Amino acid sequence: MTAVFRDFQRTTSPLSGYLAQQYTTPALADIDVMSLVDLADPEATVERLLAAYWVAPPTLGEGRATGTSSGEYRPNEAGTVRAPTVRHWVRYLVEGDIEALRWWPDDAGHDADTGSDLVAVDDGVSFADRSREVAGGPGADLQDYLARLESQRWQVAGDNDPQRSRGLYTFVEHLEADLDRAAELHLDLGGELAAHLARVQPIIVAIAEQHRRFFETDLPALLSDAVARRRQRLRGLQAARDSIGFPADWKDPEPQLAEDQPLPEAAGGTDLALPSGTPPRFADASFEQVLRTVRVWANAVEQHPEAYRQLDEDRISDLLVVTLNAALPGANREVYSRGGKTDIFIKADALPTGAGPEKVFIGENKKYSGPAAASTAL
Repeated sequence: MTAVFRDFQRTTSPLSGYLAQQYTTPALADIDVMSLVDLADPEATVERLLAAYWVAPPTLGEGRATGTSSGEYRPNEAGTVRAPTVRHWVRYLVEGDIEALRWWPDDAGHDADTGSDLVAVDDGVSFADRSREVAGGPGADLQDYLARLESQRWQVAGDNDPQRSRGLYTFVEHLEADLDRAAELHLDLGGELAAHLARVQPIIVAIAEQHRRFFETDLPALLSDAVARRRQRLRGLQAARDSIGFPADWKDPEPQLAEDQPLPEAAGGTDLALPSGTPPRFADASFEQVLRTVRVWANAVEQHPEAYRQLDEDRISDLLVVTLNAALPGANREVYSRGGKTDIFIKADALPTGAGPEKVFIGENKKYSGPAAASTAL
């Protein structure tokens, strides 16, 4: 439960701060992680965000009596006697954003002198300044009692409040002794309750109006501006990446076959012909590139042995092929070749001669379990 509509809220709890924290900040955070695809239609993006965060402004429903409780002991003017009191509690149903009632409508009813023409429930009452009088002197205790009474007059229980059901609570109070002669005194608790409600109605209306204006005008403008800035930034980043070849340049170049080598001259100055069936081979740079990729992968695997210890040889080979395919086109896994299967092979085109694709790299994978097994595998 939170006591509300007090000078404390007016001086420390502007409604604009709540609206920014509860709705603006998370909506802007959503925009900050959106991609250009998400922002393809700016107007639709803003509408989706508004629909996701929109909450109706708070409005009061009917009031219901919720019971009685003992109040504070009311002192007399002289501060010599304290009499027990009874509080009759009433809960008003609240539709919409009940949490907004904990705050003060900071952009409504301003004037140059007071800053606001809305009256807090504890305006006109204050705690006694006991530094100027003897503690417990005449009137001081009663003044403190009245100040506490008004500061507790209205309280909000939200959806997560463990003590009360959701709603806006208030009370009317009278002396315990008045119960014995309530008919004679003609107690008009309903009229007193209506007077208390009339006093805070302007505050509630101002809260609802600022809340409504925020979602209809302020937040859409903020989100539209944020979406435009996010799109502009992402386009700038895309242009910058494109100017340096990102993201395609992270891959190694496509493997190349060795170019035709000059052949020794035969007697009489004629070139020797390559024997038929001479196998194609990697260019030296491409071969080193494959070995480098395998070594980088192997080093990374060895840094996390527990992640791979339970995997068998075939599964580890699968992971290696995935890495090779990420860096090199043409890597394949468990392909039948002649009389058996090839664990890994890579194809490449002989670009200078237009030949290919040809198998230019064949790899056999074995899971190491000791020198003897390694020799047998070789």
